[in-house]
Amino acid sequence: MIKEVLDWDSKFFGFPVEKITLDRFFSEEQFRMLLAESAADVVYIYSPQDLTPEQETAIAMSGAVKYDVRTTFEKPITSGLISSNIVKINEMTNELEQLAWIAGGDSRYNFDPRFRPYFRKLYSEWLRKAFVSDESVVLAVMESGKIAGMVIISMTATTGKVELLAVAPEFRGRGVGSGLLDAVGAICLERGKKISSVVTQQKNIPACKLYAKNGYIIKKQETVWHWWKVSNREEA
Repeated sequence: MIKEVLDWDSKFFGFPVEKITLDRFFSEEQFRMLLAESAADVVYIYSPQDLTPEQETAIAMSGAVKYDVRTTFEKPITSGLISSNIVKINEMTNELEQLAWIAGGDSRYNFDPRFRPYFRKLYSEWLRKAFVSDESVVLAVMESGKIAGMVIISMTATTGKVELLAVAPEFRGRGVGSGLLDAVGAICLERGKKISSVVTQQKNIPACKLYAKNGYIIKKQETVWHWWKVSNREEA
């Protein structure tokens, strides 16, 4: 069981945020003590998928609410292609910002009513940060002068990570998402990365199907809960 103070989240939201990561052998008594001693307004609780019904009940009885099954996909990269209609974008636009909001539509920050007022600002900041980082690339598919879809890729030591991917509603079903993932492969190889990864929500069925269709496999799943202090939960 690991407890962390999340400095970036705390600064962004303007109130203290912590995270507790549970393993399948966690002590329910210790878990309750960590929450009781927490100085945070909200605690993200990450739990494995193989908990017992009793452990799930203990988390729920604390007042935590389950908002997400965080699903991590990975794919070994051996090839990639950047089609002629895919371009690198160097600055924010209203179209890109709206696509970032679409990308986060199934996010826990959109479903939790206390986080929802921050949702668009959070995803706009995610997009903005991509343009000021040397380790990020923003690509867009252009169709008839419009942005049909976009992807943000960030680089770690070994991996090219898909941060956000979205396709405009009017362009869905035309292979835009798969084309973007082909481009991700090309960028990964260009940067010397042999693995691509992406985190999405289990309930985002179209995204999960897209990644599976393009050779990504599930490597990890975690349930994410939000625990708010009693006074905050009563206001929600």
